Amino acid sequence: MVDAKDIEFIKVITGVRRSGKSTLLLMFKDYLLNNNVNEDNIIYINFESAKYDDIKNYKDLYNYVKDKIKGGRIYLLLDEVQNVESWEKAINSFKVDFVAENPNTIKYFQVTRSLLNEDVKMRELRSLESINDNYEKIILTMDKTINNDYNGIKVINIIDWLLKDE
Repeated sequence: MVDAKDIEFIKVITGVRRSGKSTLLLMFKDYLLNNNVNEDNIIYINFESAKYDDIKNYKDLYNYVKDKIKGGRIYLLLDEVQNVESWEKAINSFKVDFVAENPNTIKYFQVTRSLLNEDVKMRELRSLESINDNYEKIILTMDKTINNDYNGIKVINIIDWLLKDE
């Protein structure tokens, strides 16, 4: 887990009941804290705790996590997540393709072939809308006719963006 901590793929810990999966997850949380990851960037939820009884489906999970995100890389540690109906829909909503940073600014990018499909458009927008800061958010697409702004999120043709002088 340590070697793969900054790889964007979801990591799943499996094993028989009472084999130490929860302990491993808590040890990983301690590792992150001891290696300069801010506690605000770690969201740990144990769904066996009564504290999280209100999170029953992916929409509840999505809203809970969205409210906790302050910006930057987030480590989302979910214990017994199978107790949440369709949990993977919430997790997939938080993926951002890449972040560009320099000392003065941050830009968030989603890249998709097309936004003409409404489900794709909503998925790409959700990922960027879940970031609670005022930095620029951009969706790059191959669509030639779409150059819009959705609640402050710019949609730009990727060829135009690549050829732009800046």
